[in-house]
Amino acid sequence: FALKHKTALLSHRPLFNTSSSSPVVEFTFLPATTPPMSTQTYSLHLHLLLLLILILILPSLSYVNPFSIIARDFRALTQKHTTLAITSPATPRGKDLLLEIKARIRQKSGEGAYVVDAFVEEGRRGSSEHAGLELDLLGELLPQGALRDSMLDRVCFESPLGVVTGPIETTSGYNLILIRERVGCKKDGGMTRLVKVPRS
Repeated sequence: FALKHKTALLSHRPLFNTSSSSPVVEFTFLPATTPPMSTQTYSLHLHLLLLLILILILPSLSYVNPFSIIARDFRALTQKHTTLAITSPATPRGKDLLLEIKARIRQKSGEGAYVVDAFVEEGRRGSSEHAGLELDLLGELLPQGALRDSMLDRVCFESPLGVVTGPIETTSGYNLILIRERVGCKKDGGMTRLVKVPRS
């Protein structure tokens, strides 16, 4: 028999006492030897380990599409935008001011004014009348990831071209944005920038 917690085997042999007819059993510990692992057993263990690793990592890899990664990187290199922004403090009053400005811009553009001119005019007026309100050009033909605020960067590629969007809450406060020019974006239907058309 073998001991569970001792890597040793027991052997016994009966000894007879000369003064007694009853046998005396003596136990001797013999060193146990572990049989070497065969090549087939080692290969089986290795395959089981690899299978376990695949089971653990495949769920996370199933969401990774290499073609989508390539397409995303290509868009990041080719899509660019030129965007105007009117920024106010992140307060209820700042949000209300932008809503009022947005309404005036829509009214002016509805009456035939060039939307970029109306946006700039209302932005300058608001910045002169209200502290903390600013008109900014975020940049010209900026690629994806150029803006420090990820929300603002995403909106610049998702909002319609030439439409005043917002107020959008970002790390800098509330923002109204107007995309004046954008290239490489399929959603624009081939249009790339706003052009001022003379009134007839």
